[in-house]
Amino acid sequence: MIQSRRSLRHTAFTLVELLVVITIVGLLVALASPVVLQTLQAAKLSKSLQNLRQVGGALLLYASENDASLPARVVAPPRSGKWPALIYPYLNEPTVYLDPVDAAKYKIRKEDILTGNGSNKSSYLINGFNDLGALVDPELQVSLLRIGTLSNTILLGKKYVSKGDYYMDVNEGAGNHVTVLDWTTYGRKANFFFADGSARTLLQTDYQAELWLVDKTYSLP
Repeated sequence: MIQSRRSLRHTAFTLVELLVVITIVGLLVALASPVVLQTLQAAKLSKSLQNLRQVGGALLLYASENDASLPARVVAPPRSGKWPALIYPYLNEPTVYLDPVDAAKYKIRKEDILTGNGSNKSSYLINGFNDLGALVDPELQVSLLRIGTLSNTILLGKKYVSKGDYYMDVNEGAGNHVTVLDWTTYGRKANFFFADGSARTLLQTDYQAELWLVDKTYSLP
């Protein structure tokens, strides 16, 4: 009996030892947390890029069936709706139109995508092609054939969902390229879909508003 009690005293943790273990575990968790958060953030950014690639692919499918032309800024009857509604038949999964971080905050329905003149509920906005005159001629359909360098021309970009803009207007007021693009969700990074069919993540330091312009002589404000 005496030997058994001695054995228990030797195997039991003291309060000091328990505190040391708890401290070490706390330090390990603190060190691992930033790595875990970065990994989760990178996964969400990758998923966002996949979503944008699918939306961009639907946009190109629309163009392929319309003489290489992109959706007009305002579509006259008998068709109705802005660009998300026009490409929806090629990508009829509403959740894809939302960035995964945005999806955790907002709910999107088919009706939101198909809205005619309401606020843009998706995470993306399309090139408004101010330099080709689409802002003043809303019926103008921009052809991909008019774009000189497809790999350097953005068609779609990540915006704040709270901003209801459908179009990137580089010369409207301060310019949507200043006020609407979302550079905060992923820490000064944002996803863009280019006219050559590629989807890329750009650092804010590498971004240039001229990437929205077909006519590179077009002057920005």
